[in-house]
Amino acid sequence: MTCAPAARGKTQRTDVSTVAGDRKDRGYGGESHQASRVPSWSNDNLWLSFQLRNSIRAWLPKGCRIRVMAEQRFIGWGYEGKTLNDLLETAAQTRAYAIVDIRKNAISRKKGFSKTRLREAVESAGLTYVHLRSLGNPKDNRAAFSKPGTPMAEAAHSRFETEILKTHEGQLAIHTLANLAESGPIIVLCYESDHSQCHRSLVIDEVKKIRSA
Repeated sequence: MTCAPAARGKTQRTDVSTVAGDRKDRGYGGESHQASRVPSWSNDNLWLSFQLRNSIRAWLPKGCRIRVMAEQRFIGWGYEGKTLNDLLETAAQTRAYAIVDIRKNAISRKKGFSKTRLREAVESAGLTYVHLRSLGNPKDNRAAFSKPGTPMAEAAHSRFETEILKTHEGQLAIHTLANLAESGPIIVLCYESDHSQCHRSLVIDEVKKIRSA
């Protein structure tokens, strides 16, 4: 966070992009802030929330302003190497209100990630669970996604777009995602930990196109 020198007759402007910290840093429960620390979220892609505006303003040099950017509405998340608690913590940190499962088959050997158990845990945490099976990637089209930038990956992406995203069912599911995002941030869940190696990256790109149209 920096303040550019003020031009004559103009107010200094501070452009705050990402901020990070735990729930106490965000001012929950009336906790006081330490002037030496800038609160932040662990997800570096998130922008400053409106709720932090007043807290941050107290630390700025006189004459600086905060420009608040739009919050991220779609958080791609893969449970590979992670736990159910990690998912719920991410939801708390990003203030997501819904978990949207886009696996073709919502079953898993990993504890807590089969559909029934996952739904129960998510709803017990006060969140919404939605399974959009129609956005799942066919099993025989998944391996090539692990090699982004290669002809194999491009072919797999093209197939997914043609056979899934651009179909009537696929577009209905994409519009469902867009509608869900109107109420707040949502987590788009699948297995792969690397966002670039998962079909959820294409799903999120497609729904962003719908919302910006």
